[in-house]
Amino acid sequence: MQSCVMPSFMTITSTLKRNMELSANKEAMIDSDKTEIKRVSLTDYDDVISIRSAVHGGFDYLPYKFKSLITQSHNEGYATIINGKFVAFCIVSKVDGGATVVTRASRVHKQYEGLGLYKALTLFLQKHVFSDGTVTNDAVVYNDNNQSMLDKTSKGELTLLMKRNVIGYKIDSDKMTNITQMPLTSENTRILYEVDLISAFKSRSVCSSLFPEERIICHFVPYRLTERNIPLIFSEVSLIVGTGEPELSFITCGTYYRSENGHTYILEVYGNCSYMRDHLVLHFKHALQYCPTEIDILIMCKENDAEKINNEIKEFQLGYMVVDFKTVFLVEKNIKNTYVMTDPVMIDSEQREVRRVNDADYDDVVSIRSSVYDGYDYLPFQFKSLINHPDNEGYATIVNGQFVAFCMVSKVDGGETMVTRAGRINKQFEGHGIYKALKSFIKQRQCNGTVCNHAYIATDTNQMISAAISRGELAVLEKKNTVFYKPEHDLRALIEVMDSPKYSRIMSPEDMEDVFQSNDTCIKLFPEARIMCNIVPYRLKKSNIPLIFSDLTLIVGTYDSEWQLITCGSYSKCEKGHVYELYVYGYSCFMSEHVTIHLKNILKYCNSELELLLHYNEKQAKAFDTEMKKCQFIELNGSWKSEYLLESKLK
Repeated sequence: MQSCVMPSFMTITSTLKRNMELSANKEAMIDSDKTEIKRVSLTDYDDVISIRSAVHGGFDYLPYKFKSLITQSHNEGYATIINGKFVAFCIVSKVDGGATVVTRASRVHKQYEGLGLYKALTLFLQKHVFSDGTVTNDAVVYNDNNQSMLDKTSKGELTLLMKRNVIGYKIDSDKMTNITQMPLTSENTRILYEVDLISAFKSRSVCSSLFPEERIICHFVPYRLTERNIPLIFSEVSLIVGTGEPELSFITCGTYYRSENGHTYILEVYGNCSYMRDHLVLHFKHALQYCPTEIDILIMCKENDAEKINNEIKEFQLGYMVVDFKTVFLVEKNIKNTYVMTDPVMIDSEQREVRRVNDADYDDVVSIRSSVYDGYDYLPFQFKSLINHPDNEGYATIVNGQFVAFCMVSKVDGGETMVTRAGRINKQFEGHGIYKALKSFIKQRQCNGTVCNHAYIATDTNQMISAAISRGELAVLEKKNTVFYKPEHDLRALIEVMDSPKYSRIMSPEDMEDVFQSNDTCIKLFPEARIMCNIVPYRLKKSNIPLIFSDLTLIVGTYDSEWQLITCGSYSKCEKGHVYELYVYGYSCFMSEHVTIHLKNILKYCNSELELLLHYNEKQAKAFDTEMKKCQFIELNGSWKSEYLLESKLK
């Protein structure tokens, strides 16, 4: 697979070569070596994990947590690749409302240590990831085995915020079971939920007593004591326990994972350790869900609390365990807010910035504009599902704190194509070049190693696009007719009178893989070598199949000695009401069977008014219209008649 290599790759390579020349014991790179950096996805699991074993003394959480971390919208994973081999990796977590980036789970292949490779990766992140307009701090939690970080901290290059001791214990499941049957000594010890942390973070006395550094570390990630961090904290930890009434005086945050060393439970301790015994009873009850044998407990606490904790849990007779590291440090450094835009049309006091959004920005994004796409806007309904997918990124332009423009990017085709979608701009800010600047920012940011193509969908109501197409300035890759229908009757009543499908069924990812592997089938069904699903174009590549089959889509196929018809449906609740987009590929004669299956899927969402938007090639218009009438659907006056798939090369 070819990739478009950004200029910074050349810098990385030359830096590596210079550093390698300084080390006589290292094998130098040759000119043909290709170094690149890319954002990783779920499919890169094996490549990332194979970079290095025994990370953090065998207590590495990444193999167990990789999939859950990489699919959260505030996390991004990046890898350095040399000649196709993954040799370095780290995750970037954005917390504090996007103001702080936390680099974590870092690793470099042993063969490539000392070559400046990880430094080059961090420089790349500073330029291309930390530059979205809101990031002001870079934080890291490291242990006392990391001499490089210790040196930087001692030189004052990094600000030391917290220092935590690490105590290790080993316990088997039988002893853990016995401990969980002990009664609690305090009535005020309980499992905490989001509402409890909200109250705690709002209390000055609780924060000053439990969190004097104004941070809470959970699963090696530091968070400021703000409400917007609370969903992120609960997405990482397994259990939070608290003691105190009305205000909390002791909090412990526990996280379970499976490491090379076995079952592992990290316990962060804050406040009055006198209640440690009760907290362990509740944490052990939770840990027993995962652990049938023995488990390693790593307790992280203030320096002067270690002895207190030992005394409090002496009756448990836990086995002491030597841990490869004895101390962890939280350090932070300030970084520039690097992407601020100015506009000569706007007044001097106004400032624009662009940043990546997360699911907490839902209200701000949706409020940018109403009646988008004439009321057929899928974004409000699909926002959280889309924004939390690792291959999607949403970006907003903010003027004086107000969200005024938005665009989503979906990476498809194995990362080769970026699809811009769901774009919008506040009416008040139209004509200032804001949306154009946002798209330019996105293109610059996305062309980072593999992205070579920019694709997007436009309807014939977009006069600017239509004019450019008619002038020959834009090449249309695919044109589809769009016809709007509504059922004549109630959906349940309609399904009852329709015949049961004989040749058609819901397709599986394995079915689609068979389709893509057949050259004859692809030419027959997909002459433009693309399949559209949920308003996103995909090349006929195996890597796209997990993206096509999502919670938002239903794929139906007809197989009668060969694949005859494939339809891709997606539901949204829009301003117009219940809307179902249906893309069709193949012969119309099986359309009624497909409609039956899709209608049964729609019943999960609604059984009343529905608009069905049917997308098909121009030549098939008469045939599909006839089939839809047979299915008792009425054609409506639609908001548009055609949509275009446009694609351009990125430099």
